[in-house]
Amino acid sequence: MAASAEKAINIIRNSKGFDKVLKAVKIISASNGSVTAELKVEEEHVNVMGTMHGGLSATLVDVISSMGLLTHQAGFKPAVSVNINLSYFSAAKLGDTVQIVAETLKTGKSLAFLEVMIKNKETGAVLVKLISAEKGRCWAEFQVTDEHLNYMNGLHGGYSATIVDKYTSAALHTIIDDDYTDVTVNLNMSYLKGAKLGDTVLIDTRSLKVGENLAFLEAYLKNKETNELLVYGSQILFLVPPKEQKS
Repeated sequence: MAASAEKAINIIRNSKGFDKVLKAVKIISASNGSVTAELKVEEEHVNVMGTMHGGLSATLVDVISSMGLLTHQAGFKPAVSVNINLSYFSAAKLGDTVQIVAETLKTGKSLAFLEVMIKNKETGAVLVKLISAEKGRCWAEFQVTDEHLNYMNGLHGGYSATIVDKYTSAALHTIIDDDYTDVTVNLNMSYLKGAKLGDTVLIDTRSLKVGENLAFLEAYLKNKETNELLVYGSQILFLVPPKEQKS
């Protein structure tokens, strides 16, 4: 199984196409649907602000998750992506080493579902982690780091709103077809208590009602240690069918 992942990374290292951007990736471990890899952020990996490019992160998620599937005990062959959902919550700078961890969550006859975490190897902080998802619901957690704070050193309200926006959408996509996209038409936030540096926040998002054009969802952000409710959010999303999406 690990040999399959190593073979795949060797193909990438020798690639003359786009995959060559990952030539510096090192496979640390690989077994039964899981792969851990590392990459040191170099000049070729950064954006104009000197931090790891979002497109590179997407490529890492795409490729390393595929490697995870190759190591699965079911013996999968190379696959193609039909949906990738990414949330960017913190940046890696030039010289940082990032760790990429891919896990196979579920496999079916035609589709496989995987998750990937990219984290800073030195700090080990998990910025956002999907815990589980089922029809109409999604659970996740993140640790409050310096990048998430306001000037009073509490969890920034804008960051909380971003979490609600992203993860209510994730809950919705456990119900609707992947061909659909969604856009926010209403986002309502209630801030009940603050979170400080180092706190771990639990995210619980739920789909309340899904109609032909609109979906209604809610989110609860709680302190993992105390279970206190920090933020309540509700959102209305407009569903955009494939035929109405612009190319």
